[in-house]
Amino acid sequence: MPDDEGGLLRQYLPAKLIDNPYLMKEDPDYVKRIMGMGNTELVTAMLEGDWNIPSGQMFSDVMDGVKCLVGDFRLPEHWALRRGFDYGYSAPFSVLWYAIADDTPCTIDGKQKTFKRGTIVIVDELYGSKPNKPAEGVRWSPGDIARAIKEQERHFDRPVKPGPADNSIYDGDSKIAEEMAVHGVEWCRSNKAPGSRKIGWQQIRQKFNAMLPETQEEPGLVITNKCQMLWRNLTGLPRDTNNLDDVNTKSIDHDADCLRYIVLDKPKTAKMIPLQGY
Repeated sequence: MPDDEGGLLRQYLPAKLIDNPYLMKEDPDYVKRIMGMGNTELVTAMLEGDWNIPSGQMFSDVMDGVKCLVGDFRLPEHWALRRGFDYGYSAPFSVLWYAIADDTPCTIDGKQKTFKRGTIVIVDELYGSKPNKPAEGVRWSPGDIARAIKEQERHFDRPVKPGPADNSIYDGDSKIAEEMAVHGVEWCRSNKAPGSRKIGWQQIRQKFNAMLPETQEEPGLVITNKCQMLWRNLTGLPRDTNNLDDVNTKSIDHDADCLRYIVLDKPKTAKMIPLQGY
């Protein structure tokens, strides 16, 4: 080491769980408790001594630029298209259009691709920030945002259904939801149950991770290359150093919040009920 750090030789000897058989003998449920934390990165850090991932970005290690980011995407005709929303005025707002895959193939760059049922495909985005200032909002009124949404939806080949939005547009004296509804843009409330932030971030990680194996076994998350702001902001989204299960709320997290509302949403589907006597 340098003289100002003592001038001595130093060597890092990681202490892993397998190096401590006495702990396992005296406390055989230790691993179960660690696994119960529910955060894959923290479990890896605690059991393997690898603290590099938890101290970095929230999702960059599971965001594969080939498997999670796709090119020209064509929705099957029967897939419903929805929109999610995170409101912002002085801060940016984010609108994400998305569809949920079933077992039928879609078309990507002219080739057929079948995703696992339940996979979320983020189709398009509208990010309300000033040019070259992704952390500064455009200060549009709710009516202006609604008109911009309807203008962008003119290019879709199907109607768009309401999806989850930041509940602040409904709460208190806010008239945001009402003003947007006047222009034909409606929303559903997002899941803000206790613990939903942590669960939402975990689900985003799990869904990205589901896209990495050669054969997809679980519902995943795919983003089209039309969503450049979402992809860029997600790859650089840092963790909260005081709470590794959450993101740094002082970072550019507006479109990440919108994505979190989407993965936590449970769209209602109609069920066919047979009538008696028919």
